[in-house]
Amino acid sequence: MIEALQPDRIDLALAAHEQMNGENRLLERQWALNREKAHYEAERARRQYDAVESEKRLVARSLETLWEEKIREADASNRITRGGMSSRLTPWPPPRERVS
Repeated sequence: MIEALQPDRIDLALAAHEQMNGENRLLERQWALNREKAHYEAERARRQYDAVESEKRLVARSLETLWEEKIREADASNRITRGGMSSRLTPWPPPRERVS
């Protein structure tokens, strides 16, 4: 235990902790960008569907299918983020005050 409390080992542990937190922040940002992209694509598909005249039902059906697919992707992105990120973002080891 005394070896683990040596200042150089404490500094290494703190540096590793900071690196893990930085990686978690990058991962969180990537998930946020993925969610944003999925929502943008769903909204874009909705606008395309809304722009089609009712006479062009075949085109409207294919656009509606695309729109529904994009909504499912956006929902899946939200579920993955809520379920997966909470365990990844837990800082470990817990932050401690520096020992001089």
